[in-house]
Amino acid sequence: MDILLNIDLLTVGLAAVIGIVLGFAIFLREPKNSTHILFFLFAIINAIWAIANYITYQLNHDGMILLSIRLIIFLAIWQTLLFFLLINSLPQKKLKLEKSLYIFLVIITVLVSVMAFSPLIFPRVVISNGNVPQPVPAPGIII
Repeated sequence: MDILLNIDLLTVGLAAVIGIVLGFAIFLREPKNSTHILFFLFAIINAIWAIANYITYQLNHDGMILLSIRLIIFLAIWQTLLFFLLINSLPQKKLKLEKSLYIFLVIITVLVSVMAFSPLIFPRVVISNGNVPQPVPAPGIII
């Protein structure tokens, strides 16, 4: 195995593990605190996102690359929601958003994240110079 591949895997794995351990440690300090819960969920999504990103560059089948890119977009959508909620809950113990806004944001996030797995956002992937996968955007990318 190539030494750079091992270094990449080591750094991604280490970052994912450290993030989850940090999130879990914060969560355990006060499990009912919404900020701690959101931080832990954010850490989990970030770790999965980092691993999915790493895997994308290890694949060499167009269909699997497209699926992993869609997974990365799906996770990024949830990262965005969790980060927004986390920032809006700091430093309180409870979410300070109105319930109707919270429900609206969750519904929009679910709809857009489902779209991430459809051809509306990325219908195909093209392998460009240097074996770099380039997703081809579709009109749904505007959403």
